[in-house]
Amino acid sequence: MSGRLGIYSQVGNSSSIDPDAQAYITAGSITNATEIAAINQMFLDLKGTGSTPNNTDVWNSLHWMNIASATSLAASLNDLKGGYNLTAYNSPIWANTGIKGNNSNMYLQQSYIASTNGSSLNSNSYGIAVRTAQTGNSSLMGVRSFNGGIPYNTLHYYVNQRYSGNNSYFTGVSASNWPTAVIISNRTSSASYKVWIDNIVNQTISATTNALAGSPMNILSQNNAGTTASNGNAEFTAVFEGEGLTDNQIEDLTDAIDTLNANIISGGR
Repeated sequence: MSGRLGIYSQVGNSSSIDPDAQAYITAGSITNATEIAAINQMFLDLKGTGSTPNNTDVWNSLHWMNIASATSLAASLNDLKGGYNLTAYNSPIWANTGIKGNNSNMYLQQSYIASTNGSSLNSNSYGIAVRTAQTGNSSLMGVRSFNGGIPYNTLHYYVNQRYSGNNSYFTGVSASNWPTAVIISNRTSSASYKVWIDNIVNQTISATTNALAGSPMNILSQNNAGTTASNGNAEFTAVFEGEGLTDNQIEDLTDAIDTLNANIISGGR
């Protein structure tokens, strides 16, 4: 992963900060000037008014998005868009570099529910920026509506297989564990979805037995019909759900995340 290091203008006062960025900064009690400038740049990048490769509007395609704040775990729980927040369970390990699980019982859960809060069956995306890869058989993020069944909106690893789904049944692909990267599952048609890793299509998979998730998304585990399972120990810096994205939007979202991570703390993360 890479990002635009130090390209943003220094923010001298709140009048020069994007209003939505300011609301997020205020809600999280964020006061560090370096973090504030990086957050403001990310909001501009997401809205297509920053400095991403294509300057597309990703913001209005997102249902929710969380970043690992360099200030605190509490600040990290706030949705950038202000509508849906994370809840942390069993004290996930926070540092200014990211949020990490323990392969046992630590995880986070969103309040957004796809089937009731506005998701579309054939226009859907979700993803996570992994700073430290998970070890063992576990999930980066995920939700199933009923035990073992559809939809399998999960980025999961089990015995040399990367499993995923997108408002569909799951598919396994032979591979090592999910890497350190921005990983996005993206669906824009009734026939298939794609898994992107650092802006490169890694998998194109047929979408079968389709449905919307009726439970909220777990991070660092999967929500298996209301039961938390497959807890992992990855460290992440950003996570989201949204509508189906264009290729240019995926490139810009990946760039925005990488740029945030390059600038949010001195020396980057």
